[in-house]
Amino acid sequence: MHYFRKSKLTDNISVHDFFESCYRKISQKKRRQISVQGPIFTIGNRRSSNFFRIYQKKDGLEFELEIKKTPLKSFQDLLFLRQIQQFESESSYYFLRSFANIFPISYCFMDWLAVSLRPKTSHSNLIKPLRSEYIQVDNFISVTHKKHLFLLLPYSHFYNLWMLLKNLYENSLIL
Repeated sequence: MHYFRKSKLTDNISVHDFFESCYRKISQKKRRQISVQGPIFTIGNRRSSNFFRIYQKKDGLEFELEIKKTPLKSFQDLLFLRQIQQFESESSYYFLRSFANIFPISYCFMDWLAVSLRPKTSHSNLIKPLRSEYIQVDNFISVTHKKHLFLLLPYSHFYNLWMLLKNLYENSLIL
């Protein structure tokens, strides 16, 4: 599974600095095999049940997660039963949660993760709210622009959900 995050003018650190910060933060907390080799950041190895890789492309960062063994088996039954919608929902959430459990989501390059997880988390279950430096940094021309962003966020989630359901429905006609 993968997610491509396009570079933004508001990114306040370099990719190299982002990789170094992630390396320091993750190595403090968890015992994991971590590697930074040029434009590629990895956690785990190809034989691991979860192998994380982030690499720099021309106009952004690619976030990948290879899932194997037990985590993958939990999803394969959904495919065999042709429960595609539930498969996509559960596997996508697994992808998001796996990155959130390892990477500091407050970094500017992880803003996609905070935005993606927010709709999946019940407000009553929030122990520590998700943060994004994108909103904290001075990326807006005025407070009015910030207010507009917060007003549009629920609609963007609804639109993404609508498009996902529409695509699933159209693809199910082909199956």
